[in-house]
Amino acid sequence: MFSTLLPRPKNSEYDPSYHFIPTRGTQVVQTPPPPKETASKYDATIPLKKRYPDLVHDFPKPDPDPALLESTRAVFDALLDPAEESTSEPSYVSYANQDAEKVIQVRTMQADPMLPPSHKLRKNRHDRVVDAGLTIVKDTNAARVSREDREYWNVPAAVSNWKNSQGFTIGLDKRMIGREREGAEMNLKKFGELLEALGEADRRAREDIRKRNEARMREQEAEKRSREEKIREIASRAKRRKY
Repeated sequence: MFSTLLPRPKNSEYDPSYHFIPTRGTQVVQTPPPPKETASKYDATIPLKKRYPDLVHDFPKPDPDPALLESTRAVFDALLDPAEESTSEPSYVSYANQDAEKVIQVRTMQADPMLPPSHKLRKNRHDRVVDAGLTIVKDTNAARVSREDREYWNVPAAVSNWKNSQGFTIGLDKRMIGREREGAEMNLKKFGELLEALGEADRRAREDIRKRNEARMREQEAEKRSREEKIREIASRAKRRKY
């Protein structure tokens, strides 16, 4: 709706009934609203999509356009044809030998797209890094190792006295090889102190157990004595009542 105070737009349909200013005494005719259908049942208020979820709509469909189909097919063929290279037409070459003459057929076959590239790109090549400070040893004419040096640098195999899963018989000399470099000195003073500490702890534990047993026996004897006294008192009361 446009105001009548402004000029009418050029590209618009002019309807005088919508372009006026009502004044006093002008009767305005109101357009009645469209009639609404009153639902007589509760099911009528539920949308059809919820009432019939599997409802198939048979909308009118236009007939397929052959020209549109051909143009679409041509576009897809143009996109897919370069990926599928067809084989070229064969050419024949005659080859003559001293013994016989042969005809060779030459044809360019389609390349497998899953094969790796046959040419290496320069951007994927890495230059060989040569360290200037690295000394390359080409001559290995080293002096022979003497027997004393070989025995000195000999690392004996680890032989366990507790684990032998394969059941090998290991000689005593092989077992003692690994112990040659171990110190033969033993700290006997610490072992003596440990033995004395263990003995003192055992003595104290036994003394505590003996004291607890004696206290428990005294409590049991006192309880037994009090129970006997109660029994004697009850018996004496019964005798006095009888006489």
